[in-house]
Parts: sequence; structure tokens; C-alpha cells
Amino acid sequence: MGEQLLKIYDEATKLGGGWARARLAKITCISSPKAKNLPDSPEYLQRFNTALETIKRDLKLMWFRY
Repeated sequence: MGEQLLKIYDEATKLGGGWARARLAKITCISSPKAKNLPDSPEYLQRFNTALETIKRDLKLMWFRY
């Protein structure tokens, strides 16, 4: 359960460390421990993938500013 959701958490962490991991939890309203116990349903995967795209966009904007 939640294997794909946790992989998205791992990807966020690789992209932006703790900030991105916390941002993913905030956007999805689902912490990583809770995600571990949820099914990898299409609804949750869409929510997490949309949040991950938002994080990627935010990171690009942060790097662009510098």
C-alpha cells in the first residue's frame, strides 16, 4: 500500500530536500506516514503528481530568482 505515493515523496526529497517534502505534505494534506497506509488509487496518485509538478515549478522559480 502506498508504494507509489512514497516514491513521489522520495522524488520530492531528491529535488528539494526537506522543504519539498514538507511542501508535498502541505499541498496534498497527507503526511508521508499516512501516505504509507493509503492505497495507490488513481485519485491519490493524481493529487500527488499534481503537487509534485507544483513543487518542480516552484523550485524552478526559486532558482530563476538567483
